Amino acid sequence: MKILFLFTAGLMFLCTSTDGSASMRYVNARAVPSTDHYLDVVPIEEALTSSVMCVKLCATDVRCLSINYHKNKTCQLLDTFYCKDDTYVLKPKSGFKYMDVDFNRSPDELNQYQNSVDCVSRNRCSPKCTDCSLRSGYHNRIDGYIDQTAAIIEVTTRATSSGCRNYCISNYYSVCRAIVYYAAIQRCTVLSLTRDMANPDSFKQSVDFEYRQRWCT
Repeated sequence: MKILFLFTAGLMFLCTSTDGSASMRYVNARAVPSTDHYLDVVPIEEALTSSVMCVKLCATDVRCLSINYHKNKTCQLLDTFYCKDDTYVLKPKSGFKYMDVDFNRSPDELNQYQNSVDCVSRNRCSPKCTDCSLRSGYHNRIDGYIDQTAAIIEVTTRATSSGCRNYCISNYYSVCRAIVYYAAIQRCTVLSLTRDMANPDSFKQSVDFEYRQRWCT
C-alpha cells in the first residue's frame, strides 16, 4: 500500500494500492482534548516510532481503530475506540495522548466534530461517536462481511437472514449495529461495528455473505 501525506491538521494520508487500482481513501488521526491521557485497553501492537509512522502502522493494519501515543515515541495500536463502550475510560498518564482514527471522512466533517461541545467536554471527537438511536429496520443488503474479530458480539446459527436480523434486535438491541449472514452454513454474526467505522480493508466483498446495517437516527 502506498501512503501519501496530504496535510497535518491531525494526520491525514491518501492511500492507494501499490498498483494504483484501488479507490483512494483518507485516513485521519487526531488527539482528543484531554492531554496526558490514554485509553486503558490492551494494545494489539506496540512499537517505538514517530507519531506519523504510528498512524501509518494503524492505517495498514485492518484491526486498528485508534491509537495511544507517548512522547517517548511509544506507539500503541488499539482494536477499539473510546466511545465504542460506555465502560471505557481515558486514564491520566503524563506524556500520553489518545487519538481517534477515522477513514474516508472529509476535513469539513471532521472539523465539525472537533469543534463540537461533545468533543471539548467529553472527548467524543470522532464521527464514530455520533449519538443516535438504533432502529429495528435495516439498510439494504450489501454483499460481503467485516473481517474484524473485535467487531463480533456473537456468532450463532439461524435458519434465515431475517432470523439473524431479529436475533440481533431481540438480544442486543442497544449494541448490535449490523449483522453478517452466511446462508451456506446458516451462520449469523452479530456486530458492534458498521463497515464505515472500521478500516475499509477489513470489509471483504463476497456474494456468499449478506451484510446488513441497522438504521440509526
